[in-house]
Amino acid sequence: MDEAAKKSVLRHFPYGLYAVTVAHDGEDHGMTANWLTQAAFEPPMVVVAIESTSKTIGMIRDSHHFAINLFLTGQRELAGKLGRSSEQAPQKLKGIKTRPAPVSGTPVLVDALGWVECRVVATLPAGDHTLVLGEIVAAGIEHDGDPLTLQEAGFKYSG
Repeated sequence: MDEAAKKSVLRHFPYGLYAVTVAHDGEDHGMTANWLTQAAFEPPMVVVAIESTSKTIGMIRDSHHFAINLFLTGQRELAGKLGRSSEQAPQKLKGIKTRPAPVSGTPVLVDALGWVECRVVATLPAGDHTLVLGEIVAAGIEHDGDPLTLQEAGFKYSG
């Protein structure tokens, strides 16, 4: 395979940036993700790819719920903060305004564009990531505006 061509093509795929949030055993946690898509209309579902070695995937499996929060354009710093590894930043949501989502109490970002709260339907190993299929059980709009994109943020994330 031409590795340079693969990276170049993958970096041209348009991606959004999202905060995946979760709560389990009294601990709130969040991370930045960009591999996410809607997967079904009825019932409404999304799928997100999460690194298999991350703290987040274990918490999602244990809690059976998670939320996807859309960053607003201009929230690059927040996306970067949540994008750090849990070893570097163990309490990533500290100092970030959240409130509990209505069904599971999963934290959602008050300063996000909006969010969807999801119940885990299935997980599937996908190389070094795990795909998490979630049924949307609640949703909310927090602000008007446009979503932050990977391109706008200047982040690069491709294999």
